[in-house]
Amino acid sequence: MTPIYTIYLGSKGAANWSASDVVAVLEHTKKWFKFATIIEAHGIYKEELVPTLLIKVGATDVVKVIDLAGNLGKLFEQETVGLEHDSQLKIVRVSDTVTL
Repeated sequence: MTPIYTIYLGSKGAANWSASDVVAVLEHTKKWFKFATIIEAHGIYKEELVPTLLIKVGATDVVKVIDLAGNLGKLFEQETVGLEHDSQLKIVRVSDTVTL
């Protein structure tokens, strides 16, 4: 069985996700993984409501997942991105990841 990871990506400036932004996330994600699911959600970050995308990928290479999370964070000018695996949350610092 393949582990499932969920990346929590907040929108730029807490604005609603545009259709073109969602397509950009899809296009960027498929450079890294052959299979993914993207879900639009609402999150809370620093007591503010933030439109959020949940990017679910099945992967055995956690470093690759972390790098995708960081790259998506860079693309949308985030400092950090959430990464969930096995009901555990890790904060990915965008500046610590590899750029594709």
